[in-house]
Amino acid sequence: MCSEAEEQEGKEKENKSQRYLVAIAGRPGSGKTTIARKLCRLINQHYVHQRRGPSEGEEKREERPMDSNDDVGTVDQSTRHHQDHGIATVISLDGWHYPRSVLDQFEDPAEAHRRRGSVETFDGRSYREFVEELVTSGGRSELRAPGFSHTKKDPIAGAIGIYPWHRIVLLEGLYTLLETPPDWRIASALIHLPIRIDVAPSVAKNRLVRRHLLSGIVADPELAAQRGTTYPPSPSFPLVPADLAFTHIGPVS
Repeated sequence: MCSEAEEQEGKEKENKSQRYLVAIAGRPGSGKTTIARKLCRLINQHYVHQRRGPSEGEEKREERPMDSNDDVGTVDQSTRHHQDHGIATVISLDGWHYPRSVLDQFEDPAEAHRRRGSVETFDGRSYREFVEELVTSGGRSELRAPGFSHTKKDPIAGAIGIYPWHRIVLLEGLYTLLETPPDWRIASALIHLPIRIDVAPSVAKNRLVRRHLLSGIVADPELAAQRGTTYPPSPSFPLVPADLAFTHIGPVS
């Protein structure tokens, strides 16, 4: 039998190998992606400046080619560089959109496409399994997360790498703190640090208008403004997460 000291040492090693999960949620246009990127950079810059020599497993780190996700459209290359060489990484919920081919199989395909972005047009089970794997793998193995191609308008399987040196994973998206349906509740319960971003609806709307114009979704400013206020909600779960059951972490504006 191992001594209490050996048992405690084993627990400490196990804790050090665990990943720390941060979820960043908020309404469309609240700044989730921007804040997640900046937070990731700050964490990684602080880690690089503060560390004293290689951490456990650091000496085995290899220079890896950048993930071929230029078309993913969720993380810029500068942030991706910090992620691939730092302790933190960002994963966007966009990768769990159902492909358009799956929406074509819905009972009402036209309505499914129109409501793309509402919670039932995301693969909640796959997302929940991914979050569970982040926890159960204990940071001992490389995992892959899907990205999203705004050119193809579909997810890209395995586009983003989560490597053993990624000790902090920032998950950003509308539904990362949702408590219903069950798959989302299970995934949300595994989060260590939930962050909710609150901004004024008018600010979010203006950001969405600019986004739609710059991305070419619409060319007319009036149509962009209309889309920013009438984005189709889910009949069961609203797209704008006004009723999301966020934890006690205070709003960030």
